[in-house]
Amino acid sequence: MKIKQPIFSLVCHDAGAANILIAFIKQKKLVNSVQCYLEGPAKKIWQKTFPRHKICENLEECLVDASFLLAGTGWASDLEFNAISIASQKGIKTVSAIDHWVNYCERFERDGLRRYPDEIWVFDECALKLAVQQFPDITIKLKVNYYLENAVDGVHRLRNTKNMSINLLYLLEPIRMSWPKSKLGEFEALDYFFLNLKSLNIPSNTKIILRPHPSEDPKKYVEWAKPYLTHNVVIDTSHTLEELLACAKWVVGCESYSMVIALSLGAEVYCSLPPWAPPPRLPFGKIIRISQIAEAI
Repeated sequence: MKIKQPIFSLVCHDAGAANILIAFIKQKKLVNSVQCYLEGPAKKIWQKTFPRHKICENLEECLVDASFLLAGTGWASDLEFNAISIASQKGIKTVSAIDHWVNYCERFERDGLRRYPDEIWVFDECALKLAVQQFPDITIKLKVNYYLENAVDGVHRLRNTKNMSINLLYLLEPIRMSWPKSKLGEFEALDYFFLNLKSLNIPSNTKIILRPHPSEDPKKYVEWAKPYLTHNVVIDTSHTLEELLACAKWVVGCESYSMVIALSLGAEVYCSLPPWAPPPRLPFGKIIRISQIAEAI
């Protein structure tokens, strides 16, 4: 008789951890051993990947008979924070997945309260080093990033098709910090990019594609983009990230995870954070900061 795998719980809201954890579950064939509760972008990713596997109605249902909780560490809601709190009260082991390289401690804080998991998963050596430094008393495990591997493979397959155009892809993302200016950080970065576009020596007829972050309203940048329509600027919400990366020679962003995928694909990757913003925190030396180019001219 086949032994049934123990059930564990998955809780996610933001796209970052959801992409990585759902790819992990798919690769390891664990979908029949997980009961999940997801909201926001994570729910859409799950439904696209596993359309026949139901989502629990609430956190309490998700945690019933769970051997452990596997949660993301999102910013856009308190879902994972609350899940860790409830699971800990029930005596369920808690595991959190960190999908990025910034704001590690803040991911486990809400309104002055801290809720740390029993174990943290990371998905590359840089993240492992950072996590060990910041959480010396928590077990840290390095896991394979199947999402990154699959994304790179998928783009390579798309690039083998004919008539692939060469574009500049700007990866939009909400900036969750205050800068000494009147605009939101994401719009300041966009303005700074276009102000210094010529310094990048990119052909003037290059198509510039703006891709909204999954957590953002697709209409957020419509008004901003109107003055730039003569620059061959478009906002694209109809193609997948892999499709857009497949036809991008240049990729620009602030601190988006997708910039790391672009690096793995050999694209020229630029950081658009202006000089008055905090220094970029992605630990990858190949990312070129536009402000350094602008200052050198």
